[in-house]
Amino acid sequence: MQLKMGNIGPIRAATVNLNSLNVLIGPNNSGKSIFATGMYAAWSRAAADYAARRVRLGKHFSAIPDDRAYEASAYVFEMLEEGKTPQVEELPDVITDIFDGLLREIMNLYARGMVNEFERIFGMPLVELRRRQKRLTKGAISVRSWRPTWSIDMEISSRGTKTEVSPPDLSEVWPKSGTHSWRRIKKRTDHVQGLPRTYLLREMATEIARNCFRKIPLHTKYLPAARSGLLQSHKTLAASMVRRASMAGVEELKVPAMSGVVVDFLGELLELEPRESSHFADEAAQLEREILSGTVRLEEDLFGYPEIIYTHGQGDYPLARTSSMISEIAPIVVYLRHILMRNDHLVIEEPEAHLHPASQTALARCICRLVNKGLRVSLTTHSEFFLQQLNNAIVASAIPEPEADEVGFDPEMRLSPNKVGAYLFEPTASGTEVHSLEVIPDSGISQNSFSEVEEKLYGESVVLSRRLEEDEEN
Repeated sequence: MQLKMGNIGPIRAATVNLNSLNVLIGPNNSGKSIFATGMYAAWSRAAADYAARRVRLGKHFSAIPDDRAYEASAYVFEMLEEGKTPQVEELPDVITDIFDGLLREIMNLYARGMVNEFERIFGMPLVELRRRQKRLTKGAISVRSWRPTWSIDMEISSRGTKTEVSPPDLSEVWPKSGTHSWRRIKKRTDHVQGLPRTYLLREMATEIARNCFRKIPLHTKYLPAARSGLLQSHKTLAASMVRRASMAGVEELKVPAMSGVVVDFLGELLELEPRESSHFADEAAQLEREILSGTVRLEEDLFGYPEIIYTHGQGDYPLARTSSMISEIAPIVVYLRHILMRNDHLVIEEPEAHLHPASQTALARCICRLVNKGLRVSLTTHSEFFLQQLNNAIVASAIPEPEADEVGFDPEMRLSPNKVGAYLFEPTASGTEVHSLEVIPDSGISQNSFSEVEEKLYGESVVLSRRLEEDEEN
């Protein structure tokens, strides 16, 4: 999948594909966080769920002649009975026309849901996101999918948001249903003879709708840059809102404006349950061992809210009494242990924040393992240490396994360059341009943006050393 943004915030033009690992690099105020927020909105299931809830199946299938519905149902049922896959070419034209119309409606609903999701996640109407120069520009957001091929294009102007939809072709969507899907349909329709003729067709329509969005991660989670502060204050905020709720209807209840990213993060914290998932438990333990030097666990407080407790050799501490480093890493541990599953998408802003360089490299190693175990990760970073560790993992994948093992890169640590997408956010006078960086097997991601700073610092140190020598000689 692909996300494009034009004239949004400081960004003039940006295109990013959904890879197993997406690395957004660039200076402060270059638009990395805005684009990461856009990724969260674009690759969320919320818009797809909106389309699934609103689609009007009855409108489409009530128009099917009974004889055609019987013919199509009989053919599909016969194929399922024989353990074969029904072929879309064998269906009557009236049925395929209905399915084509259904696809158009689903994608139009999906586009509407996506606009709503973008506005919710950013916490403002899309028209307010347009880049300002001498005058407000026209903004654009595009989301594209391949296999199946569809696109949503949003043009944002002072008049509002105009969407243009290109739905997928039925012949491309139909084959996405595998044997397991057809078995599920057959199980639901084993007694189809006693049901309306369109029942089986409705089941097929639901499957077709699902096929449109198979490339979208099942869950997308976002860890914002301010997570340490939010983590320490979320219960106070929730308690304050609950106390004031009793006055609703008596006086105006003012709620602080928050972006959907923050609201979703706070919601995750308040709804956490102490059940563990086994998908990434090893990586959670790795972070505790290598960075925290302690453990993180969930407890319920007196009011039933989940409390994150940090346990060290000297005792137990709520996060409000721990360092910023622990508050930064603790939510990652909690998400890995209690929330995330394989094929989910995790967006992390500045994973290196408040971390010593040794801890930054340990977190980078952990992310390599997570990517190899099936978690999609998108992150923004300013850290040369973090990026260098990712590059080492990429280079390790290009050398023989025994040699990589000797220097500490087991198979789960080696990162194939095919899994990585790197993007440089480069501010210009006309807005930030985003460039795709080549990921090279023998060197990894280019670090030119860091090299320029390094060369400048080196040049300053040379001049200072010469001046010092001149003063000593005088």
